[in-house]
Amino acid sequence: MNIGKGHPRKLREPHYTVEQFADKYGLFYGEAKSLFDKFGPSMVELDLLMRAKGIMPLADGTKTP
Repeated sequence: MNIGKGHPRKLREPHYTVEQFADKYGLFYGEAKSLFDKFGPSMVELDLLMRAKGIMPLADGTKTP
């Protein structure tokens, strides 16, 4: 078994930019960048992550931090 080798994981479409992700969830840029770097740019993956953390998108699109 080759763990960590072989085919790289295919990224799901569509993707966020760090700024879009930070704005959608009202995150500071550094916090959004850290999550983005760790989990990738996939909207599906990041939205699932945020839902699992109990963090919902901002309803009106305003940025809190």
